[in-house]
Amino acid sequence: DTYEPGELLGIARLQSSRLEGGSFSGELELWNSGLRTEATLSVRVEMLASNSEPEEPVAPLVSEAFPLRQLWTASTQVAPLRIGQRVADSWAGCPVTTVASRDSKESATTPGRMRTVVNLTEAMPTNSCWRRFIHYPGHPGRLAWDIVGAVMIVYDSIMIPLQVFDPPETTVGVALDMIILIYWTLNMPASLMVGYVKKGMTEMRPKMILWNYLTTWFTIDALVVIPDWIFTLKSLSENSENEGAGQSITLLRLVRLIRTFRLVRLLKLRWILTMVNDLLSSEYASILVNIAKMIIVLVIINHFLACFFFLLARLQLDKRPTWISEYGFADASWGYQYLTAFHFSITQFTPASMHVQPENSVERAFTICVVVFALVGFSYLVGSITNSMTQLRSMTEDASKQFWVLRRYLKQHKVPPSLGLRIQRYLEHSWARQKAVVAEPKLFALLSEQLSQELKCVRSLPHLKVHPLFECLHQYSYVSLQRLAVNSINWRNLARDDVLFFPNETATHLYFVVEGKLLYSKVDPSGLESTEEVDRAEDWVAEPVLWTPTWIHLGTCVAVSEAALVLIDGATFGNIIGRSPPMFQLVRSYARKFMQWVNEMPIHKLSDISQGEDISTRLQAFIDEAQHCLEPSLQR
Repeated sequence: DTYEPGELLGIARLQSSRLEGGSFSGELELWNSGLRTEATLSVRVEMLASNSEPEEPVAPLVSEAFPLRQLWTASTQVAPLRIGQRVADSWAGCPVTTVASRDSKESATTPGRMRTVVNLTEAMPTNSCWRRFIHYPGHPGRLAWDIVGAVMIVYDSIMIPLQVFDPPETTVGVALDMIILIYWTLNMPASLMVGYVKKGMTEMRPKMILWNYLTTWFTIDALVVIPDWIFTLKSLSENSENEGAGQSITLLRLVRLIRTFRLVRLLKLRWILTMVNDLLSSEYASILVNIAKMIIVLVIINHFLACFFFLLARLQLDKRPTWISEYGFADASWGYQYLTAFHFSITQFTPASMHVQPENSVERAFTICVVVFALVGFSYLVGSITNSMTQLRSMTEDASKQFWVLRRYLKQHKVPPSLGLRIQRYLEHSWARQKAVVAEPKLFALLSEQLSQELKCVRSLPHLKVHPLFECLHQYSYVSLQRLAVNSINWRNLARDDVLFFPNETATHLYFVVEGKLLYSKVDPSGLESTEEVDRAEDWVAEPVLWTPTWIHLGTCVAVSEAALVLIDGATFGNIIGRSPPMFQLVRSYARKFMQWVNEMPIHKLSDISQGEDISTRLQAFIDEAQHCLEPSLQR
């Protein structure tokens, strides 16, 4: 090979801690491409000072290869954060977001003065003993409680109308009625332990929650629960005293009549089902649940109509002919009476028929009303079910058609089989992921800027918190993470065997693995190749790019399976952090300690990969040392 004068052949690392006068001979290792070349270098060192001892050892030459970005070498002072006493008193306990402001003349990389913004999207309670018991509307515990309530509402909607058939009392039935009564009694104070959303604001103040409950569901709950308790306790006391059978039967009927008011809670069932449906992330599962819901609604409607049809006939038994007396159902068991009435109700919704027919004007008028209702209601339910079935079929047909077109395209353009197989395999994986992942709704265009930032931040945060520094940012400056999510964080997908970067490429981003696995390989100066896996929730790639502009990739990183990555732009990261002076000082201190550690590392130990289980303790020590110096500023 031929080299021009002044051409850089490689990096020589001095083994001694000081330079002596004269010349010396050393060994030059060309570790690029895994080649090793020995050369004798004659270096002239001119001492610019006397032979006095230097105050500090000369830094290794490798330190010159990774200088800090200019941003992290700057200095800044944190302006004290002042919050007006009137604001602090009015919004005590509210979430306070610290953001930075600067004059238009200031540089984009110069941290400005701090200002405070009160987050008005959440009205939090003041220092109250009830705060620890109040949950957000979507809290898992509250959702589980509401699901239990939905089951009890469905139970009541079935059992209460059945009381017109006078089914015998059973121990299980009595116990379930008592459990339901206790549940709805406890639900009254439980309703005061959850916030509510009004005009886009989550209200968490106890007084406002109490007022909202008193003006909405309290009256209905009180009218249902209080009389239910009164008649239930009186019924139990009279049964224990063995009073007259006639009086006990009358009281029992009153209790059953009072319990019909429980059906008002069917109004709650809709939003409970909506919350449960939100838990489903698959469109396929959501469609199946919607079909099941339509069928259940149809059955419950016919259940109510069947019970009412029997009640009409029973009230007229001694006055005029009814279907019960005319068709010989007066002495039948209550179960057979119910099944017959339910069969009659179903036939009014479908073209089917049966031998039981209305026998008086009241029953005939009721049947006409049911037929008219069925003409509209049943058509709506059947249309919804048909539409859902069509969606299921179209999902399957669309996938088959798309992949059929793909295979034709690959064959027509004579794509090599190996490449075509990789393309098809990756697209099958992406298609399956697309079905499981919900696309971004168009409604997001209506979100405010702050809500949009918070949403993007929440999406990325779980993957960033693998790194101790981002966990610290989450604790002290959540607004900085929000800005990073909008201006510096991107997402990238990789197919199997896709290359993320090659050796000697200039690094531009810090990478976190969200899904899948990467394989990193590097050739050391002696020509030996080493490999290591990059796992999600453990490792990250190319962190030095955040702190130095001269970092180049030292190896090759390849996706061993379909992967998704979160990328942080190294060029814009510092500018965003610089908008928060306290966090800027902390991150700057961390950057200096990190790069000092990297520069002191032997060349053969340098790597693009940061194994979290190996270095997290060291990085946390850097952060703790910076926090100790900046704790007053961070507390402000």
